[in-house]
Parts: sequence; structure tokens; C-alpha cells
Amino acid sequence: MVLKVGVAACVFGFLASFASASTFENLEGTYKILSCTNESDSPSREDLDLCEYTQLTVHPSSYATVIYFSENKNSQNVRAFGLPKNMRDIPNGKYNENGDSFASYANITKNSGEIFILRKTGTDLFHFSMHRRSGLFKTLDVFEIGLQRVSRKSTPPPPPPPIDDEGDPCGEPDHD
Repeated sequence: MVLKVGVAACVFGFLASFASASTFENLEGTYKILSCTNESDSPSREDLDLCEYTQLTVHPSSYATVIYFSENKNSQNVRAFGLPKNMRDIPNGKYNENGDSFASYANITKNSGEIFILRKTGTDLFHFSMHRRSGLFKTLDVFEIGLQRVSRKSTPPPPPPPIDDEGDPCGEPDHD
């Protein structure tokens, strides 16, 4: 009886600790972008310059994981993508992880979808695939990105720049 309770406690403890982990947590880090292509015929406008960034960061936290692009020679902005901490509230979401060598997230619906795959290809070398589709805007992004991990540490993305809207909640300046 004691053995059964002990085994059950170990299994429950393992599952509870696994359930509290964030998506892509084992692949946390800062990565140098070695290569980047968007293989789409109908890319989204907001991601046209994604391949101009030189750094990708995977930053898991207690409430979500952020994958963000930074260090663009033409812009101080970052481009961030948020992933849920777990799949509990994502009915179409699927997450798979294999230690520190592979993680994938997919959320596919009738009119949109996104797939993120990060996999290890060599010592500190990784490949990131990001496919995003919007039926509403008729866009499809198919990014294939070669990476080199430069650090196993990450930092949260910087806050967005302030909006100079002169206090109007819709962002429109006052006109007299």
C-alpha cells in the first residue's frame, strides 16, 4: 500500500510540475538569426520586414511565453508573438515538447491558424518555422529561420513606445 501511494505521489508530482511549465520553456534563450526567408506568395504586411531582424528571443514566464524579434537595423521596434502558458483555454491548440531539442505549438481554426516549431539541428544551432494564416486578410506567412543560441537566458521584450495621441483614447489628435 505504501509503495502504491508513493508511486502515485511521484507520478502526480511529476504531472503537476509539468503542467506548471510554460510553452517552449526548455528552449528559453536568445538566438542570433543566421538566415531567414518568407516562402509565401501572400505575406502579411506587418511581417514584411521580419527577416531584417538579427535576434530572436524565447522568453517563458509564469503567464505566457513571448517569442520576439529584435535588433532590426532599420527600426528600434520589436515584433512579438505571444503563446499561451498551457493549452487549457485553447480548444484547437496543440503543444508538443521534447526536452531542450524540440517544441511545437499549433492553433488551427477554420479561418486562421498559426504553427511555431523550434528544433535543435546541431550544437547551439536551431531551426525555427513560423507559419501564420489569416482567411480574413487572405495572407499566409511561411518563415523558415536558421538560428544560433547565444544564451540560455532571456529577458522580457521592452514595453511598446508611447503613443502621442494627445490624450484621445482613439488616437486621433484634437482639431479646433
